[in-house]
Amino acid sequence: MAFHCSASKRKQQRHPSASTRSLLCVALLSHLASPALGQLDLSRLDGDTVCPPIRNGQDDLPGFDLITQFQLDVIPLKGVRKVDGSTPLQVAYRLDREANFQIPT
Repeated sequence: MAFHCSASKRKQQRHPSASTRSLLCVALLSHLASPALGQLDLSRLDGDTVCPPIRNGQDDLPGFDLITQFQLDVIPLKGVRKVDGSTPLQVAYRLDREANFQIPT
């Protein structure tokens, strides 16, 4: 009596690797985001805007522009000092304990 194993004849399904899926997700998100990025007003950050505009070529996408909102690059404040950023193109500020920031809500 011969037994045939159907699993040996079944074709194995191939799934895309994790890196391929990641690449596809990035490509899809880039494609979907490009029209929205083209419609942004890149010229200014006004008083009614909390989040700054996103600019093409930025290293990161800021959620809140603390430097602009508190004018850290213009007005010297107690407890705030300029330090080296992550890259030569980035500016960083160290906020010490005596730094006091308040935003009217």
